[in-house]
Amino acid sequence: LSSCVHLKVLRLEGYNMTEEEGEVFRVDVTPLFRNPEISVENYMSNCYSWLLPKSENLVYCVVYSHPTLLYPWSFLYDIIEETQQELYFAEYGQRLTFTTQYDICCALGLADFGFVDCDLTEFFLSIPRNTATEDAREIIRKVLVNEIVTAVDRGGPTTGLNLERLVTEHGEGEIAKRTKQILELREKEIEKVEIGYSFAYWQSHPTAHGAETIFYFDLEELWLTAYGYNILSEIDLVLINEYESGEIPSEWNDRIITGSIGFERVEDAFAEVGFTLMVADAPLAGVAMSDKLRESILEIVQSRENIWRKDYRYERD
Repeated sequence: LSSCVHLKVLRLEGYNMTEEEGEVFRVDVTPLFRNPEISVENYMSNCYSWLLPKSENLVYCVVYSHPTLLYPWSFLYDIIEETQQELYFAEYGQRLTFTTQYDICCALGLADFGFVDCDLTEFFLSIPRNTATEDAREIIRKVLVNEIVTAVDRGGPTTGLNLERLVTEHGEGEIAKRTKQILELREKEIEKVEIGYSFAYWQSHPTAHGAETIFYFDLEELWLTAYGYNILSEIDLVLINEYESGEIPSEWNDRIITGSIGFERVEDAFAEVGFTLMVADAPLAGVAMSDKLRESILEIVQSRENIWRKDYRYERD
């Protein structure tokens, strides 16, 4: 599909796009992202792309999601090269965003390694385009292991890293040796992180007596921790966006916040694994990481399974 630059319409009505045994069948239209005129008929919100579509017809109907299929290295190399040459994502300069960098690893079946806090652009481009996909995957895997080991040894982040799968299924010995160290780092993150909160007064009706106090909780720092990212990703948590935020401070409008009911669910989920969350007037980071990694993780949290938009921001249903 990536070579179908003149394709105008992709019709999906002949496919069974329904749920079966709790699983939704979806179509990955990422290979069509370069085509500026492509449209999808009867997409039924079952189409996703992990690259921003250039088509005006797709950008408002296709959702962002991580790659779930394996991609050939030649395709991924082209994406990286185009980014480097500013032919795509030009507003972000010549470097890959960490979001795209992570998705490239996912497209090679390396999602369990999580987020690495370093720019891999030059390293990716050092692997020739004609390298066999399995060979490229193995080369990248070794570098990811080295970066993770380095991060752990200096007390850095392990957000998104699936420790159990890396040790038991992937057999990553160097990471296995640091299991205790990783668990201790993750516990310290939760002990240190503080969730900021604010409140607003809301009157349901002009004639109502008194006003209700509405509490808002800032979850950004919690999302950045390893346990926070894992646990919050499993919760069907309703977040509050800037259009619902009422009278809370304006500086909170772009933050990832939830209300009292949502926060109770968060507290319960952490209590089940033995953690008590701390709340304070202002949020406090639990883990140190670069601004670039921080922005990418929060971008994924806010945008995952939401519709792409032309301005590269996302809109919740």
